[in-house]
Amino acid sequence: AQVLAGDALTAAGRHAQAVDAYAAAANLRFSESIALKLITAQRRAGDLARARSTLSLFLNQNPRNLSVQLLLADSLLAAGDWRRSIAVLEGLRTRLGNHDAAVLSGLAWAYD
Repeated sequence: AQVLAGDALTAAGRHAQAVDAYAAAANLRFSESIALKLITAQRRAGDLARARSTLSLFLNQNPRNLSVQLLLADSLLAAGDWRRSIAVLEGLRTRLGNHDAAVLSGLAWAYD
């Protein structure tokens, strides 16, 4: 129910309230999909520090999660943290090979 409420609030552009709904859902089950929705809502609400904290918490609990590692790499690229973004992306490339466009694109940006 909380995820649906968060989705409706997000669709209405009420991101700060969506954060509360997704946070309540995450307290019940901190799955990948809920984590991604929560992080996205936090970003859209302008709470970048909280989004980074949520991202870090999820990665600490799920260190091999591909989706959230890609989100981390994207965040690092956006912040201009080339060294750390390269480390994350090279780790993903080692796991996935040279077949993932998002990883290869991120590496091209980071090395450029």
